[in-house]
Amino acid sequence: MMKVSPSRIFFIIFMGYVLCSFNVPHTSAISTVRSNNDIITQDLQQLINEADSGAIIRLEAGQYNGSIIIQKPMTIIGEPDVNLFIEDGQEAIVIESDRVTLSTVEINDKRKQPQTAVITATGKELQLEQLKINTRATAIAIDNTSESEISNNVIIWSGKSTEKLSVRGNGIQLYNSEHMMISSNEINGMYDGIYNENSLNLIIENNTVQNSRYAYHVMYGSNIRLQENNSISNITGMMIMTSSNIFLQNNVLEKQAGNVNSQGILLYDATDIMINNNTVAESRVGIYVEQSSEVVISNNHIYHNFVALQLIDSSEQNIQNNNFIGNVTNIWNDSSSSPNVIHNYWDTFQGLDLDGDQLSNLTYASSPFFMELVERKPGFQLFFGSNGIQFVEQLYQDNKEQWLQDQAPRLQSINIVDSNPIKRSGWLMLFIWLPLLIGSMIIIYKSRRR
Repeated sequence: MMKVSPSRIFFIIFMGYVLCSFNVPHTSAISTVRSNNDIITQDLQQLINEADSGAIIRLEAGQYNGSIIIQKPMTIIGEPDVNLFIEDGQEAIVIESDRVTLSTVEINDKRKQPQTAVITATGKELQLEQLKINTRATAIAIDNTSESEISNNVIIWSGKSTEKLSVRGNGIQLYNSEHMMISSNEINGMYDGIYNENSLNLIIENNTVQNSRYAYHVMYGSNIRLQENNSISNITGMMIMTSSNIFLQNNVLEKQAGNVNSQGILLYDATDIMINNNTVAESRVGIYVEQSSEVVISNNHIYHNFVALQLIDSSEQNIQNNNFIGNVTNIWNDSSSSPNVIHNYWDTFQGLDLDGDQLSNLTYASSPFFMELVERKPGFQLFFGSNGIQFVEQLYQDNKEQWLQDQAPRLQSINIVDSNPIKRSGWLMLFIWLPLLIGSMIIIYKSRRR
């Protein structure tokens, strides 16, 4: 029999101890959770409870219980195909700490009648990013939060498309929060896409909201920038109410026309509002302003709306350097507003430029004739844009002193280069229009004599 020396026995025992030590679980700053791809195997809440403050938890592909509470700073990051499930009757995700990051997971909310949001969060320096949330509830609810970011998330209504908007939750909602960045989120089919109440110092940019009630809803807010956002096929694109110092720039708001109360932009009881360089198209009302003041509407492309701009009981408005193209009615005013309207382009206007400055020496007055006609006889919508309607509009002069007038309208659209511009002679246009004007006056005079 071969004898084994004591030193060799000691070496074998030592190496066995070292190898076994690698299989002993231990808590560290970075933890990796492994999951069977078919069933939920990991208690994520237990790992959160055991992790140190500031820990980074990495989730491998698989399914996890999404009913968790986070009460200390940490980062939870999912690898591709990580799914958190919230079953019917469970509570959802609650964050009650500063400096929490939740990233790169899909959350499937299976609750049939959810009473709470999928993610409810309060704290500072929170980051919710690259999440995909399928739910009937509000997806992300933020309360008393600051210096945080919600970005690159996809939020989708998971119920039936026929269910009323009023029973759905919001995509992202903020209460009493400040210094927040809401960017690059995609929201579809929710009640309000991004809802803000009593919040200030927000940047909301590069988001897309579709098939919802209000895409972007601001209540009692201040110092908020909405820029480079998209709104498609919602009831209203942007609703600004009882708020001040709001800046709307470079947004595209299209196809808000599915409801009698649809607008691209709606201002109510708002002050100090800048609406600049937006595209507002194919909506029932492009921009609606009521009981608001200090509103600047400039450099916007407003086209193919039933009413481009509607003003009610408002003051101190500047409307300048906008394109009004293909609208049924360009401006509808209740006569209580006296805005400054100048240097806009109106595609229905044939002006007269005597000095070559591309501004007409004749004023443009927006006629309410066709809108009043359609309100009385809706079937006349079929004749929009016809030569007959345009001719009759030119004859219609009822209460013209109350019509809004552009004192120096542009003769070319703004920021659009015409590849084949037609140079018009001012005097030639005068000789063409003068006989028509005289003839129209004769017709009106004879009709009144009768």
